[in-house]
Amino acid sequence: MIRQIANNVYVVPYGQKGAASVVTFGRDASTTVDASLDRGRATGTKADHIPRGDDKVLYRLHELACASPNKWQLIYTKADFAAGLGLGVGTRQVVGDEIKLTPVIDPVYQEWIDRLGLDEFVPAAALQLSFAEEFYVRFAFESGQKLLSIDVVDVFDIRPAKLEKGQTKVTAYLINANYGTPRFKKDEYVRVPAFDPTDPAKYPVSMLRVCRPAIPGQKFFALSPWWGTENWTKVSNKVPVFNDKGLDNGYFITHHISIPDDYFDAEGFENEDEKKAHQKKVLDAMAETVASYENPNKVLFTFHKTDTMGKELPGVRITPLKSTIDDEAFLNLYNAANIAQAQGHGVLPALAGIETGAKLGGSGKELEASANYMQDFLTVQHRRLILKPLLIAQKIDGLDPAKTLYIQRIKTYTYDVTAKSSPDNPRNAESDPEGESDPEPKTKPKPNQQKPDADQ
Repeated sequence: MIRQIANNVYVVPYGQKGAASVVTFGRDASTTVDASLDRGRATGTKADHIPRGDDKVLYRLHELACASPNKWQLIYTKADFAAGLGLGVGTRQVVGDEIKLTPVIDPVYQEWIDRLGLDEFVPAAALQLSFAEEFYVRFAFESGQKLLSIDVVDVFDIRPAKLEKGQTKVTAYLINANYGTPRFKKDEYVRVPAFDPTDPAKYPVSMLRVCRPAIPGQKFFALSPWWGTENWTKVSNKVPVFNDKGLDNGYFITHHISIPDDYFDAEGFENEDEKKAHQKKVLDAMAETVASYENPNKVLFTFHKTDTMGKELPGVRITPLKSTIDDEAFLNLYNAANIAQAQGHGVLPALAGIETGAKLGGSGKELEASANYMQDFLTVQHRRLILKPLLIAQKIDGLDPAKTLYIQRIKTYTYDVTAKSSPDNPRNAESDPEGESDPEPKTKPKPNQQKPDADQ
């Protein structure tokens, strides 16, 4: 319905609630309307913050992840590899043309890590990066310019403050728990100055945004690659829903029962209503007979004419089509969606527990290679981003610069690749110290016995 909102100005709603086109008439171009207020959500020129564009995108993707059997597993897997085994302290040395890191135990560093809760900071930052490709760090300082706390602010709750005229960089951030929801009110945010690297303790509390270099068109927000898997996530989520409903109500028509058109005329009913009631009772009984349990089958009833000899007369004939979609087709579709999603997350499917039908991840050696690849290539940048605010904090609090923070690597141990000469190999024997040959078993297996698996 067209609605007049000013003199010669009309609004035409369309689509979702809140969307509208503004129509004006006349020569007076001074009549303008700002239609940027959407049920309490301030955007555009009325906003004090820089909107994400679609401020609902985070909630939409979060909802899809919660409805998926593996989306959060992919997100957590990427975050777990980025966070590794937590923070470590080490010293750097140049060995040849490489820099080697030697772990050390430093009580001063450990007390500092415990005081600031950095063991909780690392996985929190990793999870934010895995979901949104960015995270926000809030620095709080004591009066002596030492750090009081350092924590991660949820990406859902923060937006950059709108730039003033002439500004090119964000100077403040606005925290509000209701961005992108109908509950948002612009006067309920908390304003926090942006962190100043030239004077870290300039403000008692300041905010640092950490992300990769801005991609074209995204100057103020990051764009996570896995967001491009939204449609594949929907496909993957529909497969179990379809099967759940199919098991309860049946997938397709399973029986076609054709009945003579005058079948119920010979019963001698007094009126049409009595005939229809009896007809329904009979059809219900027939449907119940061919149903196995919980009404999983679908039955189609049709009626046809017959001549005086009982022969069926030509007429409309409905034949149920055999579905070409079987369990394997659904499984292949589901696996294709899962592989596409894993690629979007930069996670090898086997490491996230996703079965793809391939051999990758089938042995300990392959899993170890996959885990190393994740750490050496797919999570390197995330680890650097997580360490960035912590190295700043280390410098602010004046800790020993000869030592540095690093994220401890996840190491794997697989029995199927252990050298025979290793003391950890249970098959190693004193008679074969070099592990060059297998010792003869003390007792040979009987003819009807199998030789034990070497890996057991």
